[in-house]
Amino acid sequence: MKRTCLVLLLLSIPCFNSKAENLIENHSFESGNLSGWNLGILGDKKGKIEIVKIAHSGQFSAGIYSPTRASWTFLRQSFKLPVGSQLVATAWVKTHSKRLRLAITEGYIWGADATGHRHKYVCSSGSGRWEKLVIKMTTKREMLVSIAIGFDYGSRDSQAIIDDVYLGTGNIPDKDNNVNEADDTSIRDIIIPPALRSKAEILISEIEQRIRDYDSLKKTRKSLPVGLIKSIDKAIAEGRQKQAKFKTDLTPYLSGEKFLSEKEWNNCVNEIQRYIKSHMQYVVWNKDIHLNVKPNEMPSTLDSLKTSKLCACINEWESTAFMITNLSSHPVNMRIEASDLTGPDKIKAKDLLIRKAIFVIDNSKIYADPLVKMDGSLTICIPAHQTRQIWITINTAGLKAGLYKGKIKLVPLDNLNFQPYEFDFVARILPVKLPSDMPINVFNFDYKAFRNELCLNDLIAHRVNTFQVNISSKDFERYATKDLINKLRAKGLIKEKSIYFEVWFIRRTGWKPEYADWIKRFVKYTREQLGLDYKQWILHIYDETLCPAFVEAAKQIKKIDPNIQIFSDWSGSIEELKAISPYIDVWCPQYMQIDKMPDAFKYMKKTKKPIWTYECDSMPAKPVLIYHVLPLIAFKHKLDGVAFWTYSPCRWFNNRAGRNYGLYYWNSQNDSPIASRRWEIWRDGLDDYLYLYILKQKFQTDERKVAMIDKIVSDVVNNPTPEKLSGLKERLVNDLFTH
Repeated sequence: MKRTCLVLLLLSIPCFNSKAENLIENHSFESGNLSGWNLGILGDKKGKIEIVKIAHSGQFSAGIYSPTRASWTFLRQSFKLPVGSQLVATAWVKTHSKRLRLAITEGYIWGADATGHRHKYVCSSGSGRWEKLVIKMTTKREMLVSIAIGFDYGSRDSQAIIDDVYLGTGNIPDKDNNVNEADDTSIRDIIIPPALRSKAEILISEIEQRIRDYDSLKKTRKSLPVGLIKSIDKAIAEGRQKQAKFKTDLTPYLSGEKFLSEKEWNNCVNEIQRYIKSHMQYVVWNKDIHLNVKPNEMPSTLDSLKTSKLCACINEWESTAFMITNLSSHPVNMRIEASDLTGPDKIKAKDLLIRKAIFVIDNSKIYADPLVKMDGSLTICIPAHQTRQIWITINTAGLKAGLYKGKIKLVPLDNLNFQPYEFDFVARILPVKLPSDMPINVFNFDYKAFRNELCLNDLIAHRVNTFQVNISSKDFERYATKDLINKLRAKGLIKEKSIYFEVWFIRRTGWKPEYADWIKRFVKYTREQLGLDYKQWILHIYDETLCPAFVEAAKQIKKIDPNIQIFSDWSGSIEELKAISPYIDVWCPQYMQIDKMPDAFKYMKKTKKPIWTYECDSMPAKPVLIYHVLPLIAFKHKLDGVAFWTYSPCRWFNNRAGRNYGLYYWNSQNDSPIASRRWEIWRDGLDDYLYLYILKQKFQTDERKVAMIDKIVSDVVNNPTPEKLSGLKERLVNDLFTH
């Protein structure tokens, strides 16, 4: 590394004195201090130099400690010497490192800019015992010479003892070759005071930082969970107690009266390190994905989760999530690292879909709704005293059943006080393969979204099999294009009731005789140009009403062509249903109408016509439980279809009273949809429908187990909770296969 030019002001640079046997002032440190020496504590400035009571000769020596790779720590003296000086430099050292240097500079001060100059150096052997380092040099002109000894960059956790430093002319002095027998122990076996002080300061600082962060959190956040407050108070008290004991235990060693061995040091710091590790400056914790997350949310305790789990069938997408709360007073960038998951197969880390929940404002409230795929760096910034949520999603298609285990590791990138944290990630893949096709119609009122290939793929991945074509005017060729229908046909998506034609102009005016010709032309167009038969499409002409105008329009359409299938998305009184029933081919009451209007629902059942159900509130504020429960309602009541309005983009920012309907957000960078949390949970509900469907087929001859399935579904539908929904698959496995 190129050294930055340092402006060094020396009070005096001694000139050469031929009568001086040793040019070095305080060469053996017997003054009991570092007088005469310039101390170079450069780089990250964390190095330490102190007098220690271990000596090659006499009582004292200099101890040097370099704690990090960014430390540059040395002792130096400088002299102005005449031309032709034949110099010898020696020093006795004891170090476990091979990076300790004894150096002589030629023409500049050690530690200043060395451009265009040279220096000679010799390195220690790292034996841990006393050894003499020697350098010889002849000056070629009158010049400045520096002798320096210490650690250069890259010398992490390196300590050394230096004594009897010599710089002079002639032969190498041998008067100091005798080693004090009492001091001839390996430095590998002890920690010298400067190293001990540095190590202790780091640990004490880490404890102090945690205590400060806990105090700051309590002061700045007035309402914290009771359990968290108790955990914080306990952690602060424990930290202060361990800090005080640690300081007391180290006092005699820091004074240099005696030396601490590595083994004694490890015993001394075990409790401190356990405290630091167990009291990170962030908490990783679980929160069910059905519950909203807020940026200022806090965990109930300081305990981080040990294992994150998910349970899935084969051939589905399944998600779990975890929370990261930054307890410190500083933001931190965190990298999320995942290992491969090993089991009957291998799930590669690169195949895990890792997303972060983004906060959006909707009608002045905050929701964690868009799930944005993390970029290649897999990093997320967590502000001070805030929480963020990470989703991990697995595609189980093609996997074998069994347990898959791996690790999730959080790596703080820009705060040295933060430590990495790792926890287990376990995926249980059940021995049930879900079919690719839903046995019922799944519809999300997508309007024209499926024209976009990425949106179409997204709809298919969420098990949608019914697609909307909006016809806003009489010019139907403009909307129901052959290319549009062929796009669906190419993917094998043209099936029974798979095209939902919504015609707007009839409801605006009521039925008019001239519409008869339009109906005839439209039917002919669907058959001859689009290649659709009557079973493959349905017609929606009035929205959420059973009004007389709807009855009349439906009646006239059936007169023109009785094979046209007409769709109704409303319930009503028995009288209203009787009036319109002859003309309706698909009932679709709102899900709440099923329970609130039971007689009407029974009437629909008696008609033996297909019944769907739907919900029409898809704003971020909508509680997500219904997204998961709605397909289960369809299963409970043996319905033929299920729908959620609407597959359209939400606004990223909606700080006004307007409606913000939608199930995804738009990525304007690459014209693609970004899933909302609600959209993912809707798919979870559809996957659970398929699981129930498979189980009921498997046990269709076992009345007791069929009754068990119905009972479990009724319990979840009648009283849904996040715990029941998240645990539904495992509950079914445990109840059906262990009883």
